[in-house]
Amino acid sequence: MTRRMRIALHDFAGHPFQFQLSRALAARGHTVNHFYFAGDPGPKGRTGREESDPDTFAVTPLEIGRPYLKSDFVGRWRNDSALMSAVNTQDAVRRSASSAARMMIAHGRRRGL
Repeated sequence: MTRRMRIALHDFAGHPFQFQLSRALAARGHTVNHFYFAGDPGPKGRTGREESDPDTFAVTPLEIGRPYLKSDFVGRWRNDSALMSAVNTQDAVRRSASSAARMMIAHGRRRGL
């Protein structure tokens, strides 16, 4: 008998492979909530739910409400802090939180994010 897990996967960029992994884990019966930063300007995978996705798969885009410029060092640090705050406020993280997600949230709080 396979043990079913609750998995919160935070994929900063929203790359295709990470979405494929999340969908494959959900197809195996695990409950997966895939978080990604929607404001990252890079290429993305299939970021929305699809008709063929299992009920155990969810997607939660994270937003910070302002442009994200990777070339601006200070601005990037501020935006990374805002993103961590967005992760901390997501009830979905708490609901799907594995011990790893809870550790990520606790680390952000210790850093004052």
